Amino acid sequence: SVKRGRTTCSYRPPVQGDAPLPNHTVTVDGKILKKTPKSVRGGAFLEVTVRAGRGDVGYSLRVFPNKHRFELRRTPGGAGFPVRDRDKAIKRVNERNALRLVARGARITAAVNGKELASVDDANPGQVAGSKIRFAVGNRKAKSKQVVATFKRVGVAVP
Repeated sequence: SVKRGRTTCSYRPPVQGDAPLPNHTVTVDGKILKKTPKSVRGGAFLEVTVRAGRGDVGYSLRVFPNKHRFELRRTPGGAGFPVRDRDKAIKRVNERNALRLVARGARITAAVNGKELASVDDANPGQVAGSKIRFAVGNRKAKSKQVVATFKRVGVAVP
């Protein structure tokens, strides 16, 4: 659970690519629970990251279940990022969403519940120097109420 304001609670499993710009496919099933107060659900998100590095480096898929929104982000920022949109494939609060993020060379592909949401060819993938993966729950709203989520079925593969 995330307890205060704009914040993210993340976990980095002990998985790391063994080369620069590692190719990874990361899947995780996550759910924002109904224990999350309605006043913060609009800003509550699930996130999966590939090529994660120190600080906030990496490519991340954020899914906001309350409004069927998503963001495909790159940190540091770059051409073509972020990609933001809505999609009905994203399930609501208290329903499980299967997030999938694939990094293969310069191409980053995001999907949820089996539907591709976005695919971007990064013009300069060398700027994203991480080699780990991460998944997280977070809140964009500056509220003192907590966001509660669960994760299951974390999978990592080389595409």
